[in-house]
Amino acid sequence: MSINTDSAVVCVADLGCNVLEQVTLRTPPLSRNSTLDSLAKTIERMLQRNGIETDRVIGMGFAIAGFFLENRQINAPEPLRDWSLIDLQPVLEERFGMPVWLENNATTAAIGESL
Repeated sequence: MSINTDSAVVCVADLGCNVLEQVTLRTPPLSRNSTLDSLAKTIERMLQRNGIETDRVIGMGFAIAGFFLENRQINAPEPLRDWSLIDLQPVLEERFGMPVWLENNATTAAIGESL
């Protein structure tokens, strides 16, 4: 999952890094709570379409524009201020009920390029 200033992208992949489905929500993710609600519904539909039971999902990678401060808080760009200055990892793990690996978009892009 990737949160950008103009969109949110959700991708379902298997352990071989094969993309099963990718959906882009073109609405700017200005409100954290409403965006998380939309993302949860999108993930649910994607898992259903791909015949994946929720309990078979081992976790979620989550990328967001911005950089991390020393205390794991994200300093996101101004349009994403509702996502800023909090540690998102526990918020996301509680919301989605699974482990979440959280990084900024630049780091996840570099990881993706290396695969």
